[in-house]
Amino acid sequence: MRNLFYQLTTIGQESNDSEELKTQKTFLIYQAVFMSFGGLLWGTIALGYHLIMPSFIPYGYVVLSIINLSYFNTYKKFEIVRGIQIFISLVLPFMFQWSLGGFLSSGIIMLWALLALIASLSFDRTRSSLLWLVLFMILTAFSGYA
Repeated sequence: MRNLFYQLTTIGQESNDSEELKTQKTFLIYQAVFMSFGGLLWGTIALGYHLIMPSFIPYGYVVLSIINLSYFNTYKKFEIVRGIQIFISLVLPFMFQWSLGGFLSSGIIMLWALLALIASLSFDRTRSSLLWLVLFMILTAFSGYA
């Protein structure tokens, strides 16, 4: 079990990576796994309420995260994988919220998307975090308007 955990947390790492970059890569793995548990939870709750179509979105998040991490393990392209992971972590919760009928119907789903925004701040590029914040605000405004 310990070996499996170690293999998971070292996905995408290369021998010439700095300690800081290794930490960022490990954090990305933690983010994907942690938020995938949220996807499993929300998908199961949706299924429990017989919301079959909306449940595909959080389960889809889990599948996309697995595909993204598999790509990361194979090709080691951190910038691409990080961008994809933050994007799906931000956009799919909004899609799930919209499929449930908006702000009032979905309640706490916004926290799932907010986790993606917080995670983006942990990486070194403030400029890209600013872009994620703008996207979050646009999606929030669109959700409120719609």
